[in-house]
Amino acid sequence: MLSDSTNESEYDGNQIDLEVLVFHSVPKSLKTLFNIFQTSCTFRSFYPIETLLFVGVHEEHVPLIDMCLAQPGSFNVDTQLNDGIISQMKDDLVQNYRFDQDTGTALWFACYYGHLNIVRALIEHGHADVDLPNCKYQSPLHAAIAQQHMDIVRYLVEQAHANIDDIRHLMVALKTENCDMVDYLLNQGCDPNTRLLDEPVDRTYFALHYAISQISSNISIVQTLLDKGANPTIQDERNQTALHVAVQCRDEQKVKEILRREFHHRQRDNNGDTPLMLAMTLESRNVIDVFYRLYPRQDYIDELMLAACKWAFHERFAFFEDTSIAYIFFEQALRLQEPNVSAIPACDIYLFRTECQTIDELMLIRDVPDLMYIQAFLVCERLLPQRDEIHLLIPELFRLYDIYHQATEYDRCLLLLMHMFPLILSSRENSFRFWRTDCLALFVELLGTLIVEDNIRLIDEIVKAFGFIFRITDRLSELVYSCLYVAYAIENDQFSLKNKHQLLQYVKEAVHRKFEIGCRDLFESVSRQCVFRSDDPFFRRIIPVNVIRMLIHCGADVNILVFGDDTSYRRNSSLLHLIAHSGDIDLVQPIVELLVAAGIHTDRLDTHGHLPEQCATNTEIRELLHSKRSLLLKCQCAHLILAEQISYESYLSNSLKSFVRMHRIQN
Repeated sequence: MLSDSTNESEYDGNQIDLEVLVFHSVPKSLKTLFNIFQTSCTFRSFYPIETLLFVGVHEEHVPLIDMCLAQPGSFNVDTQLNDGIISQMKDDLVQNYRFDQDTGTALWFACYYGHLNIVRALIEHGHADVDLPNCKYQSPLHAAIAQQHMDIVRYLVEQAHANIDDIRHLMVALKTENCDMVDYLLNQGCDPNTRLLDEPVDRTYFALHYAISQISSNISIVQTLLDKGANPTIQDERNQTALHVAVQCRDEQKVKEILRREFHHRQRDNNGDTPLMLAMTLESRNVIDVFYRLYPRQDYIDELMLAACKWAFHERFAFFEDTSIAYIFFEQALRLQEPNVSAIPACDIYLFRTECQTIDELMLIRDVPDLMYIQAFLVCERLLPQRDEIHLLIPELFRLYDIYHQATEYDRCLLLLMHMFPLILSSRENSFRFWRTDCLALFVELLGTLIVEDNIRLIDEIVKAFGFIFRITDRLSELVYSCLYVAYAIENDQFSLKNKHQLLQYVKEAVHRKFEIGCRDLFESVSRQCVFRSDDPFFRRIIPVNVIRMLIHCGADVNILVFGDDTSYRRNSSLLHLIAHSGDIDLVQPIVELLVAAGIHTDRLDTHGHLPEQCATNTEIRELLHSKRSLLLKCQCAHLILAEQISYESYLSNSLKSFVRMHRIQN
């Protein structure tokens, strides 16, 4: 391995002079493997400084590191370990290659193997980049934390000012289960409530969730995190809090530690369970006993009741399953509950039942699933508003509606919708829009049923329900049907004069609403339904001209532009152009006469320059439209201005300019 001669010209910029003193201090394993030769009193090496830095780290040889860093010339102290360097070290420079990582700088390996003096030398004399990661995005600090070298961690953070990455470094410390390391990083500013990244499995955790679920034998880390501000009420992607996780793990000590912190632990996971309800579902007796001792008594009773409600809702639709769980939970709660709680008053939607307040009352309904089901609603109506959780009842109310509707109990259906809708409007849940849309659709369907069947008893509720629809719904089809139902009810004298006035006021508000969807107008949509009747049997019951008269009475503009039959944009067509496509003269004649009397312009031309009568395919309808065509003096003036191309834009008001343009043929 040793060479007796060489040519000075063979040296390059990366070769290093090793003084005799240093050479004699090198370990024997290095003396025999260095490819060095002697010229006078100097030993020279053919190996790059970058390679020798890794050798120095590998052998923990500080003098070699110092000599490498003291050499003049250009070299990169932040070179990453690569196959070439590894090959040189294995073949020529070290006897037992011990690196178990295949990427990183010399500083990274010094931190990984705990060589503090070499770390100092590389940073203070070699100016190594203290934050440069390896190809796995692991920084030198990451390496020191993973290997639990606390002295190097302190040096990197306090003197080298290494950057602390909350997301990765705190997770690495947690994986070491080293409480001192975790405590140090938290003291240095790591946020205990940051979502941490577990890179090997590509999953995120909150620190407290991880410590509870993955570090089963060490409660001191949980205590440290809580002491440093970890919030046990933060929820993960499954909406589980740290207490949920502790319950899931059936870890009494950690449950006890969290409960002692006096937080409110009412959050529900994706299954709708609070931590206590989850413990009951898991039948974890020891954990439940911890809750019993440390949880506020009334909260314990309330959640026992709510767990019973959840099972009662489930058991109402479950077949071939044990249906006694709800009863057991209700019974346990009643044994602890003080008598005469403030129950909600009896009402029709709950069959005029009141909440059972004694075990004797509960036993009477034990084997009646429908009444146990109602008991659950009564309890929820009492407890959920106190907990700001009334929105949780809304899906169950929709199911109760289906039960009543299938039994044709339409009055109860209406009362139930009237009860639900304000709850939906006050909800802040993401499902609010879906609930609102579904509830309004049910209103429209139910009101149609009641009106068509002349089954109107709850008049005030029906009028109020129409108010919800006309003022709130975004669906034009629901407004169209509501207009038809109102016109039908008024025509058949199903409402008092006062109620008729209120309903017409709602229709008037709807007529003047703007709808973004398709830019269609309510008057146009209702007219279409009246002229081109659908297959719905209801349309055989109404008189179309009465519906259109009602809308005109409520302020509808008879001169609106309408959509063409085959396009999605307005074609300069009038309602008369639309009606002209009908083939039923008996239907069309009273409508045309009504529109003409209301001031519709019979001489308007569509995009193709056609009059309404020219669009008619039925001879009688064509003759009717022709007979009704007349030119008002105002219209004649508009035609004259356009025919003579008289400039008018600077002389007329905006309304008159629009009127003139209405008579212009669109290209």
